Amino acid sequence: MMKIPIYFVILFLTLSCVEDDILITEQEIVNKIDTPKIINYTYLFTEQAKNTLKERFETDYVTGSGFTSDFSHIKDALPDFLTSPDKYRPEFGLNWNITRGGEIIHQAGLYAYAMEDVEIANVVAAELLETINMNDLKDPFWDINHNFSIHYALMIQTSKVKKLKDTYYLIKGLTDILTENEKNDIETWFKDYKNLVQNWFMSRMDHYLGANWENIGISRAYPEGLFPIQYNDPFPIKNSKGNNMVEYAVTWFQDHFNNRVLDQVAYLHSWAVYNEDLELEHCTREFFKLAIKYVTWSDGTYWELIRNNSKDNTLGVFYTNISLTSLIYMAHLDSQANHFPNDKLYDFKTTDGIIKGSTNLTVKPYLGGSTTDGITKKSIKTLIMGQSKYLRNSANGGWNDVRFNNGKPMSTVNTRENSVIAAIANIYYQDKDLKDYYLYNTSVGYPQKFAIYEGYGTAEDSGGWANLIIGGAWFEQEQNYNKF
Repeated sequence: MMKIPIYFVILFLTLSCVEDDILITEQEIVNKIDTPKIINYTYLFTEQAKNTLKERFETDYVTGSGFTSDFSHIKDALPDFLTSPDKYRPEFGLNWNITRGGEIIHQAGLYAYAMEDVEIANVVAAELLETINMNDLKDPFWDINHNFSIHYALMIQTSKVKKLKDTYYLIKGLTDILTENEKNDIETWFKDYKNLVQNWFMSRMDHYLGANWENIGISRAYPEGLFPIQYNDPFPIKNSKGNNMVEYAVTWFQDHFNNRVLDQVAYLHSWAVYNEDLELEHCTREFFKLAIKYVTWSDGTYWELIRNNSKDNTLGVFYTNISLTSLIYMAHLDSQANHFPNDKLYDFKTTDGIIKGSTNLTVKPYLGGSTTDGITKKSIKTLIMGQSKYLRNSANGGWNDVRFNNGKPMSTVNTRENSVIAAIANIYYQDKDLKDYYLYNTSVGYPQKFAIYEGYGTAEDSGGWANLIIGGAWFEQEQNYNKF
């Protein structure tokens, strides 16, 4: 068959494609031929949300007083990253070194994704490849089944790996310097790290929660008893007279749902979603549900309040929000991927819990507070709104003047003012109460937003260990979510 030169095709189309007074020009056809389609590999943002990010990078975006100018910060930091992309390269393992400032690679990836900037995407891709090449998971350190919830700050290491994975998928369809073999090397590295975490997680939970817990539910709440007093006060909430609020007694068993474990679970869930591993995805989703059932009280109190201490009487609120970073991240990916359309994590509600004095999951009577009243349906939204109450007083439905620790009210005003978790959740819920929370609506009792910098060297609205990268990516994105 004779091949027809492309310019004859263009000429023919230019002369003949006239319909309703619309002329398709030669240049438009050439553009369509020469411009490759950008493939979206990420579940984090819809195309509409991506367009909003682009607008914010172009014009900046600050939600209101007390919120940070995330987009200007990223643009200001990009030249340094492009000059020295290895400046904050992480080291994993025994001599781990996750340097503060290293979030710039993820921010650069977000910028490249939103702006479809191939040059920056290539710098990010090259640095990602060098990072995995310099962190061989076949090092003898990884031969040991480490406790990922305690040893070597592995919760921070895993969080970094998850951010690297997210960044890779933001720019995977944009970069043009990675060969197929190099892409395979990167993806295999993320899988190998997943295997390390999964082996630890499954053996641990089978031991403490009972075999096959992910399919039949937990068969035991072990170890039993109140949280050891030598580590933390098992009664982290007091009333105005300094008396223990015993209904919120915390047990040792509940420690399985700490932020360090949830950091690992969030990575496993994310990897499973991106790689369509439905068995692992199911397992992590069930763990999410257990956190709502057994360590969330009916009013939105979370077990992490155990962190309160004499030096910091709202440290437990901070750690609850770190845990919420992982839980909300999981629920967001779950809703976007839609692998379980009739059982979205955002929609999960339950009256299940553990009852003080019961022995259905323990040998001895359960000493902790009842995490259900048998009537109120709990959800991840219940947990989010519970944390908002430490910003509001009782006249506005809050707790910051009725809950005490170490003789001081547990007020987080000008101390802890996280809001990004509510913003991400509201992309799905589109609920006024959540929006009042994350925008700090003073007319319903919230304080004026105050910029807080704490955690692993980042602003609080970057999420625990900066897992959410920047708050500005998530605020006021409700119109950019398409519910299935």
